[in-house]
Amino acid sequence: MAHQPLKRKLAFASADIFGGGSFNIINFLYPGFLALTVGISPYWIGVVMLVARLWDAFTDPLMGHLSDRTSSKWGKRRIYMIFASPFVFISMYFLFFPYAFSETALRVIAVLLSYLVFTTVQTSVMIPYYSLSSEITSDYQERAVYNSYRLGFSIFASILCVAVPGIIVDLFESDATGYQVMSLSFGLLFALSVLMTGLFAREEIITPPVETKMSFKSLTKPLKLVPFRQYLGMF
Repeated sequence: MAHQPLKRKLAFASADIFGGGSFNIINFLYPGFLALTVGISPYWIGVVMLVARLWDAFTDPLMGHLSDRTSSKWGKRRIYMIFASPFVFISMYFLFFPYAFSETALRVIAVLLSYLVFTTVQTSVMIPYYSLSSEITSDYQERAVYNSYRLGFSIFASILCVAVPGIIVDLFESDATGYQVMSLSFGLLFALSVLMTGLFAREEIITPPVETKMSFKSLTKPLKLVPFRQYLGMF
């Protein structure tokens, strides 16, 4: 099989700028933002993070189920990236919005809702994207090349999002303003990277919609595999 065009590989890898970058922004900046700028105690920050992980446990398989059953002119996966790209920008802004309610309970609720919206948008992008990596080409060697580009973009974005966001925040006298500018800047970068993949990373393998019903039994089926249980245990 002939080698695939470079522009297609770059378009495919683009979405992992969001995948790798947003992960590090959350890890390195978000808890400090909540504690120092919004004024939420570490206890409630932990609760917000825990609820978000439990929410992921529900939305991740649901998104995979929806994606498998989808049929559109943009494919089963890319349609979700195209649709979600503006919400990446919007949800990133509200994730770092300096909520200033006088009551702690209102601040916690606002933070929790904004974080759940962001993780839902993240799921709607990354679950179809990971599936797209196995459908982008039918050639095994080319698929490995595609995913090497993806990994390279992810590593670059991870490094960028450790170093640069804090610098942007420190440019402003008010941390609240700095976080808003940072979130808008990276929100735009992430949205465009996701849109690039959705528009231009056309899959080669076209699979028909999967007509299966979602059930608790199907969700627990992977637990029968010992390697999967070991992998899950590491997490």
